[in-house]
Parts: sequence; C-alpha cells; structure tokens
Amino acid sequence: MEGLDSASGSIETKFGTISVSYDKNSGTMKVAVPKGTTCTLTLPSGEERELESGEQEFKF
Repeated sequence: MEGLDSASGSIETKFGTISVSYDKNSGTMKVAVPKGTTCTLTLPSGEERELESGEQEFKF
C-alpha cells in the first residue's frame, strides 16, 4: 500500500469484535476474528486467506 505506513481498526458485530492492524515498516498484519466465526483476509499482495477464530499475525 503506497503512502500508507500503518493503520488499524475494529468493528463490533453481533458475534464479537473484529480487529485488524497493519504496519508497513515491520511488514506485519494482525487480525482478531470472533470465536465461532471465520473470515477472508486479503493481504496487500492480493493473496486471500480463510481465517478461523482467534488472533493471528502475518508477515508480508
């Protein structure tokens, strides 16, 4: 993501909080998915990953 060094956000859903943080300098993305749910994460490269519930960290 050109011009964006870091970002984070979260949203409350009826299943719990979904949160994500991105740091270009460290090359990491952290995602928290509510218990009992799944989601699709699209990395900066365009690669998609299906995630289970819990906290996960990705290097890119």
